[in-house]
Amino acid sequence: MNVSTDDAVEYPSVEEQRAFLRQRVFEADRKYRILYVGNFFQGPTGIVATLHRSLETLGHTVFKLDTALHKQALDKSSGARGGYAPVFFLPQSIERIFDTFQPQILVTCAGGLVLTSEDSDWLRARGVMSVGLTLSDPDVQESVFPYVPNFDVHATNSKLALDRYRLEGHANTFLFPFGIDRNYVLRTVAEDPTLRADAICIGHAQDRPDRHEVMLHLAEHMDVKTYGSGWPVPDTGSVSGDRLLQAAKAGTFHINFPATRAGYTNVKVGVFESVGAGAVLCTTRFDEMADLFSYDDEIVGYTEASDLADTIKRLLNRPTELEGLRRRAFNRLLSEHLYEHRWISLFRSIEEWLQGIGGDSGWVDRIWRVLSSDHKRPRNVIISGYYGARNRGDDLLLEALLLRIREKVPDANVIAAAVNPLVVERDQGVQAFKRTDPYISDRYASSATALILGPGGLWHDYTIQAGDGVAGIVNGSRLSPSHLAQLPLMVKAYGGEFHVHGMGVGPLEDTSAKASVRLTGLISDSVTVRDEESRALLDGIEKAWPSRPRVSPDVAYTLPMGSPTSAEGHQWLPTEPYIAVNVRPFGKDDDSVATVLNTVLRIASERNWHVLGIPMQPVDEKAMAAWLDSAHPSFTILPVDAPWSVFMDALRRAAGIVAMRLHTNLLAHRAGKMPVGIAYDPKVAAHFKQLKRGSAFVGMPVNGDELHIKLHEAISRSRQSDGTRQLVTSFEERANESLNELCRALSTADVKLPDTGSMVHSPSKDSTTKRQLRIWNPEESLDVRRATVRGYNQFEPEKVVPYQRRDGYTGSTFHLDVRAPKKGDTAEWGLPVRIIDSNAVRVELWIKPKYAEKHKFKGRLLYQVLVDETLLFEQDVTAWQPRNSVWIGKRSSEMTVKVRILALRDCEDWNWGKATAITIEAARVLPWDPPSDQDLVWGASSPGVQVGPNERESPGRALAGEASPDQIINDVDPRVPTGIGGESGASSARPWWKLWG
Repeated sequence: MNVSTDDAVEYPSVEEQRAFLRQRVFEADRKYRILYVGNFFQGPTGIVATLHRSLETLGHTVFKLDTALHKQALDKSSGARGGYAPVFFLPQSIERIFDTFQPQILVTCAGGLVLTSEDSDWLRARGVMSVGLTLSDPDVQESVFPYVPNFDVHATNSKLALDRYRLEGHANTFLFPFGIDRNYVLRTVAEDPTLRADAICIGHAQDRPDRHEVMLHLAEHMDVKTYGSGWPVPDTGSVSGDRLLQAAKAGTFHINFPATRAGYTNVKVGVFESVGAGAVLCTTRFDEMADLFSYDDEIVGYTEASDLADTIKRLLNRPTELEGLRRRAFNRLLSEHLYEHRWISLFRSIEEWLQGIGGDSGWVDRIWRVLSSDHKRPRNVIISGYYGARNRGDDLLLEALLLRIREKVPDANVIAAAVNPLVVERDQGVQAFKRTDPYISDRYASSATALILGPGGLWHDYTIQAGDGVAGIVNGSRLSPSHLAQLPLMVKAYGGEFHVHGMGVGPLEDTSAKASVRLTGLISDSVTVRDEESRALLDGIEKAWPSRPRVSPDVAYTLPMGSPTSAEGHQWLPTEPYIAVNVRPFGKDDDSVATVLNTVLRIASERNWHVLGIPMQPVDEKAMAAWLDSAHPSFTILPVDAPWSVFMDALRRAAGIVAMRLHTNLLAHRAGKMPVGIAYDPKVAAHFKQLKRGSAFVGMPVNGDELHIKLHEAISRSRQSDGTRQLVTSFEERANESLNELCRALSTADVKLPDTGSMVHSPSKDSTTKRQLRIWNPEESLDVRRATVRGYNQFEPEKVVPYQRRDGYTGSTFHLDVRAPKKGDTAEWGLPVRIIDSNAVRVELWIKPKYAEKHKFKGRLLYQVLVDETLLFEQDVTAWQPRNSVWIGKRSSEMTVKVRILALRDCEDWNWGKATAITIEAARVLPWDPPSDQDLVWGASSPGVQVGPNERESPGRALAGEASPDQIINDVDPRVPTGIGGESGASSARPWWKLWG
């Protein structure tokens, strides 16, 4: 290597180049609406995530469809996995997303995703261009061949594979090399000195002796670290997310192995990740790599381990020469090899290809129509509310906002900050994220043009103390006004606008609640509330707000009502006259709910009418379903998911209406009816007062006689009064104008460029930040990613057993990284638990096995649950696949909860390790009041668990009751019959299902 010691100054330093990149704006030649489909299981540093971000950076409007969540969108019946096809993507299963988002281009990313010819025709009929990315070539190429024609455009990561595709006649296939996206390069993470090493390798080494040879040889001459499974190097562990970036930036030289599992030599994505981390890349010499980086000038090439060791030692002693390599490679990466470059190049290549085809083909015309269109860079508008909980009222508010914003702000990309993102995406076709996850929220806030908070929301003090008061704003509370301030703070911190629209207020007496509301208003650009009573409650609080709160009628007044439909298809609607009733569970006053029902049934019986229950949420349906057996024989319930037209017709045709839910009453009034309200909350009373019908609602507790009189009076009026109709019309007009004004503000807000280095934050293991990951109404959460995993053999202590772990948004997953485990092979997951100010704790966790219930394969592997070294129970991995809800009570303030996978015998070479993965989905810890005579008790929902031998030898008891898994998790003190094991190991020390079986 003949490099001058002055060559390092040819290019700016890596950090200076990063600074230039931070100021650079990437723009696609033309911008499209893209539905991007892939599995994001590798987290923010995975290929699927980096490709997605690069599309957003270029200015495209992108809907991210995570197949790990949308399982209904895949057909895996072929059994293909590991990047092999066919895994069929089913676009018609997500038709609502196509209808709402209206993509021009579908991109399926890796994972063996392909289309059937029928689904391809369906997409073409909608004018959608399909692009399939295969990123595991050449290994998976043979499995992909039959499905390439079903894509309009197909792309491969491998030059060798591209030649094969072309030989097979697939002219629609293009080269799409690996790379790395701009934000990955710019991501800053805290340095960890413990990770520093001269040479590192990030990747798995199971059954890879070539990798062992090189890294073990280097370890004899310098500081070496390896990350992944199967390494013989001490202190090896897996890394992901921010931890992966920390490890990458702490290694001076990165060793890359280009051999694939199938024996091909190929450029790996790690090449670009290493250079992007500012490291010196070391790899063997081959032509495809030489086309990307120059050996000896930008990267290090080697033939043998000794050759590589000599080169690294020489460069470590020549820092200027080493620095020159780093700078030149980094410059090449930023100039040519970002994914932003790859996408621009792909679309240009497609256009050149189409120009070469020419002709009047309808297929070519369709693609040209897509590629010749051009959208603006999107205004990302977040709407935060109680969405995805299958509450028709809240979902209708989101629908109303979506319709108006699409009409008035055509370049807007609406994103819902929701309770259940999957439901919102599936049922309403709106991109969504979980608003209680601060790290996901941070990612979306960074690119938000504006945030809308309020429709369906309520500033109140019901839960402010449970939400930790004002402290809840900064400690991750998921309740009360303190929670509602968190996302606005993030959006404003990144320079986006923030509007409160249609918020309800009250009751609002608590000082902490007022303080949280005061702060939220202080950072707002506008505030509207839905009634005068709400505005009155803000008197004094809003003095320093930028704009005075205004009253705007509920957003539901803007919903298109549609026309009454015919009776055809309305099989749920009675043909005889009926009273429509809506109630919701109300734990503070369940007697009132029963009074409403009894009164309605009595009136219906007097008139020989039907009663139709109209639920707005599944809990309403459940509450009314309890009446079916004992109620009036002509009592039925409309399905909670009945179509909008059927729901509205049910209100229009009702002879009388009694409703607790605000939006049931509001929509009934819009339909020309005179409902009687049950004012379980001040917002219901305020609605009736707005319409000058203050005498038409009943307060709680409900007086049956009063309700009887008011319902009779409402029924006697066959039509809505002119005064009420005029008020409803005026509220519709005012609500529409207010919403139009909001849209005008959205349309003039500055479009946000992607934030530099914006990725979902993934805290390192030593982070003390509370993790909001699938937790149940938290008293205290446990971050399952803080667990440690180790592999060993119970009979051969010196044996190192490979394992893998993956921590992500679905929990912590681990498994033996061995195809044919030997007897005694063990992978052990351990989570330390400590709590202050309590001498006894209760730990609850969800355990989800991967393996299907195939009892004929039992006796090979099982999983065990332990506390410290006490084995509580064990279960064969083939016995029970559903989630196992486990609780453990211990008289101690500290313990380590362990979950082990254990091989009971030598297993066949059937890939048992990966197939028997265990996921700990979430965990929490609570203070606990133990029985006076017991130090350790436990319970489990799975009927497949067996009492562990350690328990038979030590005191303890397994308590449980006739409770569902959800009850076991949610109830701090589940109902428990006795089941006490004594010193002798009595067989009564069993979980509840055995006691009752």
